[in-house]
Amino acid sequence: MAYKKTNYKLNKNDEGIVYKYANGKTAVLTYEKILETDPTFTEEKFKKFKELSDEMYHDEAKSDWMYNKYIKASTDDDIDLELIPTKSLEDDYFGRMDNSKKMKAVSAALRDKLTETQRKRFLLHALKKMTEREIAELEGVDRRAVHDSINSARKKLQKVLKSF
Repeated sequence: MAYKKTNYKLNKNDEGIVYKYANGKTAVLTYEKILETDPTFTEEKFKKFKELSDEMYHDEAKSDWMYNKYIKASTDDDIDLELIPTKSLEDDYFGRMDNSKKMKAVSAALRDKLTETQRKRFLLHALKKMTEREIAELEGVDRRAVHDSINSARKKLQKVLKSF
């Protein structure tokens, strides 16, 4: 997906939060500007607002791209728009909320349900893409022990995800 001239690119490449007006002009809100009017405002809060604005502009760019690729192109071919499955903004938002709940549940399961060894091996395998053999060599243990730990961790996490 190209972001050459999008609001997302403008905002992502600036340290501040970029607002683009309908007339094309832009304004940039920086942490320092906020501090001038609110000395209690923290840098952490600003970072959260910056992340949120990046996410919103990214969603806007993605939505525009999807519209141009599927909806607009489809109307040029006289395809019935009722047949094109599109998510409403509400469904998309609540779907992301569900994913957030799932991620919190998985995070809690990683922390609470797995042993330290299971957690370490599972994360090395799932996130670092290390093979069972590589993990076994790193830890100086039998590959079968690593395999069993990862499978046990996977089963525990699957139980948590089945509740959703």
